[in-house]
Amino acid sequence: MAVIYIAGPMTGYKDHNRTAFSIEAMKLAEAAHVVLSPAMLPDGLSQQQYMSICIPMLMCADAIYLLDGWEESAGAWAEYAMALKLNMPVSYPSARAAGETVAQLLRRSEAAQPAD
Repeated sequence: MAVIYIAGPMTGYKDHNRTAFSIEAMKLAEAAHVVLSPAMLPDGLSQQQYMSICIPMLMCADAIYLLDGWEESAGAWAEYAMALKLNMPVSYPSARAAGETVAQLLRRSEAAQPAD
């Protein structure tokens, strides 16, 4: 079981793209992962307030899971940059389309870690 943070576009999308976030969250939960998602936050906060909540959520995760269109989102870019800084495995939409699972990503990442 891994803790997975979902990042993707929200601003300018119908219902802040919560449907896309929810579908992927359900898939990840069915695979026995714990899901952290900014789409679960309430409406009405500023971008700064959302990021002040989301970055600590991301820091609690084992991997970041990028949704389609994430490249169009300033917030998702910030979360992606933080994940890279933390050497966090990244699940890209293109890799998943090619058949990579989050479990495979995590195993590959663990194998790449230096031995203690």
